[in-house]
Amino acid sequence: MIASLLRTGKAEFDGRYSWAHGGELRPRGVRPGGPPLLIGGTGPRMLRATARHADLWNGCWFGDPAGFAPALHTVREACAAVGRDPATLRITAGVNVVPTARAEPPDPRRPVLGGTPADLAAGLAGYRDSASTTSSATSTPTTRRRSAPSPRPSGATGASRTRPRRNPFHDLDDLYDLIAEALTAHLAASVRYPDHLALPGFHIWLEAAIFTRPRAPVHFDIQHQAFDWPPGTDTDRLLSFALPLRVPAAGGGLNLWEATYQDFRRSLARGWVVSAADLQRFHARRYVPCTPGRLYVHSGHVLHQVAPSAGVRAGDERLTLQGHGVWCADHWQLYW
Repeated sequence: MIASLLRTGKAEFDGRYSWAHGGELRPRGVRPGGPPLLIGGTGPRMLRATARHADLWNGCWFGDPAGFAPALHTVREACAAVGRDPATLRITAGVNVVPTARAEPPDPRRPVLGGTPADLAAGLAGYRDSASTTSSATSTPTTRRRSAPSPRPSGATGASRTRPRRNPFHDLDDLYDLIAEALTAHLAASVRYPDHLALPGFHIWLEAAIFTRPRAPVHFDIQHQAFDWPPGTDTDRLLSFALPLRVPAAGGGLNLWEATYQDFRRSLARGWVVSAADLQRFHARRYVPCTPGRLYVHSGHVLHQVAPSAGVRAGDERLTLQGHGVWCADHWQLYW
């Protein structure tokens, strides 16, 4: 149904669970034949759908190109099973890239393509040679200090700082160190940036993307549910933080509601709400304006939303460094 709408602008379909009669896509867009259809998946049903309908297949996430070869073989077999020439299906691959002085040891939980620049170039060339027409890479810098110093005893003076090696992509070591030290002081506990998780990252809105009406999702920060944490991790003890670096001239901030993720789960179980956003009906909103350079910390289990700006001027930018934390044994682990 989707393929027909994209390619012809019309849909006539009678299926077991859905149907469309006289369906039309308006506006169609200017690209002849519509936009290409990309499907990402490795299960049998998704591969059958890919072979029958897709223009591109996306596989992710891989490390060494040798690990990509079995997935590529499976996709080609799916094409052959429906009588399609595998060469007509364009292939894309997502690659975890970790620039280091030496190749990373293999980790089946998170395969990576690691090593020197020459190692990375050779590895990415392997994807090209295996008929992947496009490779997208996500990079995790690993060359800065990974933990902040523990709080100094009362009466201690001075600070001991080990100069971190430089991040190969951005000169942001000092910024990450300052955030870690500020959180260490605020939380009275050490914080760390674990090697296997992505660093806290940036939300960037340039002038055209800054919104003046409520448009951002109302949500809880539950990214921790996507990871397997080691013993001693307390996933009920969470935090989220934001460091505004630039805000629009008319201001920007955060909307908060005194509703927790536990409130949402109870309300959902009783049929009172369908989504987290439904909780807005039962709780008053509190607006927190943001000042550049000031660090804001809250529980990710509190309902919140990026608030709209009162206006937008030429050259406005909204730039925020954001991250999350989870308590693990005796310290906070920070991640994106």
